[in-house]
Amino acid sequence: MKDFMYVTSENLVYCTPDCTIPIIAKKLLENWTDTVLIADGKSKVLGIVTDGIIWNLISKRDPKIYDYKAKDIMDKNLKIIEVKKGFNFIDKMRNEIDKTPVKRLIVKKEGEIIGLIQKKIYEKIKRHARTFNVEFKT
Repeated sequence: MKDFMYVTSENLVYCTPDCTIPIIAKKLLENWTDTVLIADGKSKVLGIVTDGIIWNLISKRDPKIYDYKAKDIMDKNLKIIEVKKGFNFIDKMRNEIDKTPVKRLIVKKEGEIIGLIQKKIYEKIKRHARTFNVEFKT
């Protein structure tokens, strides 16, 4: 029995490095997502801002929270994976998620960002699938 799952979120939300936290938070809410890509154009991603980063700032009661820009708070430790046909790509994706602390993988195809893989979604699918295979829409 084979289970083919589409684990790549296509709901990509972008902001510029100069977006403020209220603008980022509004985009997160409006798009029902937990990740905003910080980019100069759609192919050059500089970092990500997650709801967790914003919650962290709120919990610290940082008085400068409204002064921060995306470039000040974004996570620059990105993992980008290029979509290629075959099992080598799937093995590489699994290895990145299973053996590194990365929580999100940015997926590119022919240099263009096509999606985002989140570790929590991958783990849920993996836990419930007897035979776990991943297929990407191409």
